[in-house]
Amino acid sequence: MKGINYEEKRDRWRCFHRRGNKALQPRFATEREAFWKKIEFCMRDHILPFAKNKKEGAKLKGSRALSNLPVGVRAYFSEGKQAHIVISSWTDENGAGEKYYHVTDMAKYEETIRKAAWLRFEKNWEYTLRAAEKFPPVNKTLLEKLRVNAERKLARELSDAFIKNLYW
Repeated sequence: MKGINYEEKRDRWRCFHRRGNKALQPRFATEREAFWKKIEFCMRDHILPFAKNKKEGAKLKGSRALSNLPVGVRAYFSEGKQAHIVISSWTDENGAGEKYYHVTDMAKYEETIRKAAWLRFEKNWEYTLRAAEKFPPVNKTLLEKLRVNAERKLARELSDAFIKNLYW
C-alpha cells in the first residue's frame, strides 16, 4: 500500500507522509496503526491518501508552468480531433486508471473539467474505503472528516480554476 511499508530489519511498520518539503515517517508495531496514522495525516492536510496530490509542470516541451486545474486532471487541445481532451487519472488496487473526455463545445469545457475532477475524487475515495475495511475497527469519524476536508479542498481548487476576473 502506497505510503505504508514494512521494515524487516527492525520488525516494524512505517507510515510515510510528505507535508510540504518535510517528510514524516513515524514507526509503528502494526500495519493497522500505520494505516490509521496515514489517514490522520491526510485528514489534516485535506488530501486523500494513496493518490497523487502534488501538481507537476506542464507536459509541453520547454514549459514548466503549473496547471490551474486540480491535481489528477489535465487538458489539452487536439488539432486532429478539433476538440479539447480532458483526462482524469487515478490509482487503485488495479493500478492506474484514466478516463478521457472529448469536448467540442467550449460552453461545456468547465462542466467537463468539474466532472473529471469529481470522478477522480470518487474513485480515490472508494479505494480509501476499501483499504480502510482491511484494518478494523473502521474509524468512521476520522474517515468522514477526511472526506469533508478533501471535498472542500477540491471544491476550492475548482473554484480557483474557473474564477472570473471582474475587472477585465
